[in-house]
Amino acid sequence: MKATAEQLTSVRKNFDFDPRYIEIMATLKKMCGLKTDTSVIEEALVVMAWAAIAVARGQKIGAYDERSGLLSEITSTALEKARHWLPPAAAVPAQQQPEALSEGPQIEAPKRAAQAR
Repeated sequence: MKATAEQLTSVRKNFDFDPRYIEIMATLKKMCGLKTDTSVIEEALVVMAWAAIAVARGQKIGAYDERSGLLSEITSTALEKARHWLPPAAAVPAQQQPEALSEGPQIEAPKRAAQAR
């Protein structure tokens, strides 16, 4: 019998990274005050999931520069694919929406990630 995600305490995965991403991970770890590479990946997954759900709902993700007043849209190939993966939430009756879409982007970091920081 397979264990569910709730029953697992952790899962080991191996990833092959381009060396430039290892440097980015080290910089993000310092910049964000994270202690482990796992924490960096977990935080990145939370942000990516939130962004993908938001664009799937028809929203746009942006960065606002308070000094200049400029608002820039943040996009990527993956987010453009997510934009077309599900219909906007408004077009789907509430009872047929995935839970994450019906309530909006409300994704929390795993409890283990918060403890590792």
